Amino acid sequence: MNAILTGPLALASRRLHCWRYMSAVALHNNLMPSRRQQNQNNNHNLQISRHMAGHNKWSKIKRKKAANDVARARDHTKAARAIEVASRSCQGDMADISLQSAVAAARAVQLPKERIEKAIER
Repeated sequence: MNAILTGPLALASRRLHCWRYMSAVALHNNLMPSRRQQNQNNNHNLQISRHMAGHNKWSKIKRKKAANDVARARDHTKAARAIEVASRSCQGDMADISLQSAVAAARAVQLPKERIEKAIER
């Protein structure tokens, strides 16, 4: 089984065996990082640079939230003004159709009850 090789084939066999053995020893002793460790290090570096650049989830949420808040404020203001105009024309009488429709429109855009009442008083 353990035949001794001679010639160029023996030299190539010894080099291959020696390289495999040395790399296995180096991996075992943590001298040479494995492919998995290299990938983890690369991913870690990407995460650090990504966070350093300010591109994170909160930035995206913040921008969307700001746009939604502006649109909601615009709708609330329009609904409150419509209630004020209708209330002035009918002197605050809730039986008036225009005031009822303005209040219904305000409720559709989820205007708070307190703001509806203040708009009617104005």
